Amino acid sequence: MKKTFIAGFVIAIIGAILMGLGYTHKGNKDVTWQDGGFKVRDEKTLTKTFKDVQNLDLNTSDYVEVKNYDGSDFKVSYRNYNKVSYNAKKHQVSVTGSTGSSSIGFFFNDDFNPNITIYVPKNAELNAFSGNAHGGIKITGLKFNQLNISSDGNVDLSSIKVKDALKLGGESNLNLNNIQAPSLIANTNNGDINVNDSEFKSETSAISTKDGDVSIKETTLKNSKVSSSDGNIKFSQPNVIDKITATTSDGDIDASLKGRNDLSIRINTSDGTPRIFDKNTSYYDQGNRTTLYEFNSADGDVTVQ
Repeated sequence: MKKTFIAGFVIAIIGAILMGLGYTHKGNKDVTWQDGGFKVRDEKTLTKTFKDVQNLDLNTSDYVEVKNYDGSDFKVSYRNYNKVSYNAKKHQVSVTGSTGSSSIGFFFNDDFNPNITIYVPKNAELNAFSGNAHGGIKITGLKFNQLNISSDGNVDLSSIKVKDALKLGGESNLNLNNIQAPSLIANTNNGDINVNDSEFKSETSAISTKDGDVSIKETTLKNSKVSSSDGNIKFSQPNVIDKITATTSDGDIDASLKGRNDLSIRINTSDGTPRIFDKNTSYYDQGNRTTLYEFNSADGDVTVQ
């Protein structure tokens, strides 16, 4: 037993020494499987610059971040192991990317996940931004005439203004904070939808998830429908214009409406308890009833406070 311990200790020391020698001789590179063989990945960051960009088309499997900056040019920054192409024809930049590799071994970089970063001048207003970001996308502090994004990863939008309807789709979470648009058309198959401190007050919105929760907080909606096939729906001090309908097939609905006036509340639940302002009831009317809240749950409780 003692000999085994000593042998293991010696092997560990030798391994540490060899690792140190490898590191000092630039052996700290990540190894990937690419194009049918193992390759040492030598990372570099590349940047392409454009002027007078009005439209952006996106189709990539990588994570994408789009943000404003103080410069005057439109820039796309990416790591060299991505495959990125550009088309600046007619003031349009087309960005496509794929990692093109499967990873194996040990990685020395904390930021291994591949990404593309798009820098937009702070005062610019893009005409149209559309496409697919399968690895997820984050957009911050920008203005668009049209914004239509789909992603298999999370979609995170913050401080965005859109002149036309905001259209989002995908497979994961949709997170919106401080968004202004005429309406929101959002659908995810397998994720939550979180909308905070936003305004969609000109047109009808439709917000739905097949397998996730929906949370809407301090947000203005007009004639809107909110639904989840298998999840809970929560409203926190929404500002509803005309009407809102919330429906879940298998989940609870909770709404905080204290201080709201001139409203009607209607609850339909097949297998759950309807409760409005501490009373077991399915309906409530107050004032001129100019706003209608309709809550439907096939299998869950509905609570209005």
